[in-house]
Amino acid sequence: MQTRKNAGQWSINSPMVTRSNGVMETVHRHSTKNRLHSWLLDRAESYMHRKYGSRKKAIFSRLPTSVVEIGSGPGANLRYYPPGTALTAIEPNPAMHAPLRANAA
Repeated sequence: MQTRKNAGQWSINSPMVTRSNGVMETVHRHSTKNRLHSWLLDRAESYMHRKYGSRKKAIFSRLPTSVVEIGSGPGANLRYYPPGTALTAIEPNPAMHAPLRANAA
């Protein structure tokens, strides 16, 4: 999935795809494991924010205005990007797409 934020607005472009024999297709492997991983990351996010939030804010404030985040998960880092950041978030796990869309809204 790709997500962009321009002037404080997020938009979802398309799910990440993989090239197999020259054909573009969506990745759908290990659905139970992917859903479990998504659920665990979502549950751990509030703890991680309390523990590392201030550090992340300081680090993210020094990032360039255009960022590519690979493996963005459910979008736990979205809150740390400064306003106006152009973000391309790439997430191969389809189970993370709904939480990422919800956090990008």
